[in-house]
Amino acid sequence: MGGAPMGGVGRGARVLDGAQSFGLVVLLFGLPFSEAMKSLGLAIAAAAFLGKLVLGARPRFEDRKVLLALLVYFAMAALSVAVAEPHLRKPSELLTIGMTIVPFILVADACNRPSRKLFFALTIVAGATLAAFLAYVDHMTGNYQRTVLGSVENAIPAAEYLGAVVPLGVALLLEEVAAPLAGPLLGLGVGSLVITFIMTKSRGPLPAAIT
Repeated sequence: MGGAPMGGVGRGARVLDGAQSFGLVVLLFGLPFSEAMKSLGLAIAAAAFLGKLVLGARPRFEDRKVLLALLVYFAMAALSVAVAEPHLRKPSELLTIGMTIVPFILVADACNRPSRKLFFALTIVAGATLAAFLAYVDHMTGNYQRTVLGSVENAIPAAEYLGAVVPLGVALLLEEVAAPLAGPLLGLGVGSLVITFIMTKSRGPLPAAIT
């Protein structure tokens, strides 16, 4: 976060910046397998972000194209509501869409340090790997025909989530494959993600994951 005041207020802003990152770690790690962690992490990150604004710190976005993309996304959603048939026109849905945009803004602000980008990426892969392992165990001990995730109980969006994480895991694996510990751990994670992704039996997300 740029433009933070100096002195005690500046230190407070830095503490809140750390709290925001902590909340995002809880959110990103718990996203696929814990509703409670998702809610708690988002609440912590949002409260810390608002606290920084109150202290006078300005949001810092390294790439403003992210904000532009989010604005376009919301504008298109609003347009779709405006031109929908009267019985399908539900302006309240814009609130839901707006809430889904909030985590992207929080992450974009928190990524003001290059090291945090890598840390958040590792957090996502670690959480997805744990969720994939738990889903695999649940699948093998239950009567499920299609693997799901703890907090994504439909196989299709579960596959979409895993399909988005797989390329991220592969990229990290290619970067860290020579590391004594990181390489094998990332390899195990990527393998778990791919197996669980395939066991969702959702073909739609497959081309996106491959490309």
